[in-house]
Amino acid sequence: MYRRFLEEKLRNSLKFSPATLVLGGRQSGKTTLVRSLKNQQERSYYSLDNLLTLRSAKESPDQFFKQHTPPLTLDEVQRAPDLFIPMKLEIDENRHNGMFLLTGSANPLTLPNLGDSLAGRMVIYHLWPLSQGELLGKPEKFLETCFMDEFPPLESSLLSFNKLFHKILVGGFPTMQTLENDSERSTWCNSYLQAILDKDVRDLAQIEKLSELPNLLELIATRPGSLLNYTNLSSACNIPRSTLIRYLQYMQTLFTIHLLPPWFTNQGKRLTKSPKVYFNDTGILCHLLGLSSTDLNLSQTLLGSLIENFIVVEIQKQLSWNTPHYKLYFYRDHVGNEIDLTIEGPRKEIVAIEIKSSETVKPENFKVIKKFAKDYPNQFKRGIVLYRGESSLSFGPDLFALPIQSVWR
Repeated sequence: MYRRFLEEKLRNSLKFSPATLVLGGRQSGKTTLVRSLKNQQERSYYSLDNLLTLRSAKESPDQFFKQHTPPLTLDEVQRAPDLFIPMKLEIDENRHNGMFLLTGSANPLTLPNLGDSLAGRMVIYHLWPLSQGELLGKPEKFLETCFMDEFPPLESSLLSFNKLFHKILVGGFPTMQTLENDSERSTWCNSYLQAILDKDVRDLAQIEKLSELPNLLELIATRPGSLLNYTNLSSACNIPRSTLIRYLQYMQTLFTIHLLPPWFTNQGKRLTKSPKVYFNDTGILCHLLGLSSTDLNLSQTLLGSLIENFIVVEIQKQLSWNTPHYKLYFYRDHVGNEIDLTIEGPRKEIVAIEIKSSETVKPENFKVIKKFAKDYPNQFKRGIVLYRGESSLSFGPDLFALPIQSVWR
């Protein structure tokens, strides 16, 4: 079993908060994590994927916590949102820390009862699929390193293209790590997507043209990291714009995709306000693209998109357990100058990151980063180009080229 780096924060929250909620996509490891915590034998465990338990929760939510007294672990709690109000009453009448440990495969922002009922009573964490550091058993220090006052020397290391592509192809779901070949991975991904589309989406809402959702996902898979243009997507897949927006909200709610917002200031610059869209797991992304372990001769455009999605998600995972407050954006100005990632640190400083699929780095790769540093000297901390080479190189004051694997090594 893999050690999850969110575990320490989760254990601490049980000591100071009445309710703790762990959110994440199905099969990301939530149940394994909450059941492996120390002292879990002291609390009862119930899964709302169990039809009898679910029926009891839905038919008699007011009586549920009289029959099942805290401390409780409730799995897939979003399936019975009517429990949240009696949960609030239970906390207010018998408040103590660690009463409820919850998991959910849907974002609570779409569940008004949860937001209204448990505000100030619950801590929320996001569990992503396994990070590269979790797979290696070594916590990543990339974010802390990026914001050090003195950038430390980094060891050079080699990551072959075959190994990098395998990491992208397999993704981070725990089960995917155990599968031995393309056929097994394809079968698992099919089942995963079918469960989301046939079960989870229907749990959220009754929507028309459910059969169009797979086509929409496949279309988005052809353009990871692109600006989200509802009009173009609607035209390309022949889905009304209003319906398309709902579909994308469902996919975000179920942690299939996520949107990366643009970074901007209030200085009057005309920066784009459209977000970029990424898949939460590159294994699912590669499956939707029909890629297998033999597809090693990818176009530079597709390879660049896959690597960008992979790195963005790896850094998102690190954000979820880091104590300092980091925020992730991208930058694009009105004439199209773009930086793949801008990480805002606790002191509002910005580390600008470009992600390249090439094995070499040239000075011109820092062109937009240098312009950003000139335009925003008070915010700029450092510029980094990640590439497929093996050497860490300096390209001037606070400008560095780093191997992609520096993100997790």
